[in-house]
Amino acid sequence: MNKKKINVNIFLRKSYVFENHSIEKLFYSLKKEAPKDINIKILTCPFYSSGVIRRLFSCFWAFFNQGDINHISGDINFISLFLKKRKTINTFHDCFNIKQYKNFKKIIYKLFWFKIPILKSNYITCVSNFTLKEINKIFKIDKNKTLVIENFFSLNIKKIKFDNKKKLIKEILIIGTTPNKNIGRMLQALNNIKCKLFIIGRLSDEQRKYLIDNNFIFTNFVNASEKKVLEIYKNSDLLLFATLYEGFGLPIIESQTLGVPVITSNLEPMKSIAKNSAILVIPYSILDINKKIKLLFRSRKLRLKLIRKGIRNSKKFSITIAKNKYFNLYRKINHENIKINYENV
Repeated sequence: MNKKKINVNIFLRKSYVFENHSIEKLFYSLKKEAPKDINIKILTCPFYSSGVIRRLFSCFWAFFNQGDINHISGDINFISLFLKKRKTINTFHDCFNIKQYKNFKKIIYKLFWFKIPILKSNYITCVSNFTLKEINKIFKIDKNKTLVIENFFSLNIKKIKFDNKKKLIKEILIIGTTPNKNIGRMLQALNNIKCKLFIIGRLSDEQRKYLIDNNFIFTNFVNASEKKVLEIYKNSDLLLFATLYEGFGLPIIESQTLGVPVITSNLEPMKSIAKNSAILVIPYSILDINKKIKLLFRSRKLRLKLIRKGIRNSKKFSITIAKNKYFNLYRKINHENIKINYENV
């Protein structure tokens, strides 16, 4: 007799075209890796997360699309409102908007994106210890119902090929253009460095004007395909990721997996994710960022050392580790629910 499959419905936001889709890629990768006893269905929210009415409709939509397990991720945690607690998991990626919002908007966000989802969850997961610590400072969380499952490399690659050819102009990759990504200071730090920029994310008019006024050679990519992202990584000599705030910092792992050296912030969680496999900078210091970029480009030995260390570091964040944590959590919750149903007969 075949065992009944566990039907896991993963709820994701409806993304805007210009947004980075890293969260979606992660969970689609998880779906592809699902074992025989777990059936994963990806459900994309039919409405954008804006306005009271759209969000309320999204809550009702989620209620009518429940599975054996309901797993919510990606800034729509509020749809937990009408879901069955014993079937629900909420994944939290960061607390950035709690810090960004003020007054009444902050109160509403904390209530519907964190407090209610936490109360309505059987288990919660966080993508880093940093995010878990931040949530714990604000909300009371049951440690026995909390799990850290770190993000993982999700791009499809068969074999890594390294190009060691010397380039006259260094090609630098910048991922993200929102205020927390610190692109303004990074561009100022690059002002006297001969380079070509690959920028992933929609540039604001102000950012684009700065690039043009300062004669930067740059290409801007918005909503790039997985194939294109891999091509961009392959052509890059450096990932410059001097961000001010992240819940995890997935570009660090993606770059290192593909043999691209990384310069990132000396802030958490970036420094814990990268450890000693990247150059750390003070993200508020334009001078420090500038010095570290020049240091990397002057020393081929340092570059190769970072590439080797980066590849070793990236293996700690493989899909194999993360998927087993998620799949075991799904099985655990399903087993608990079967036991509850049996006892109620």
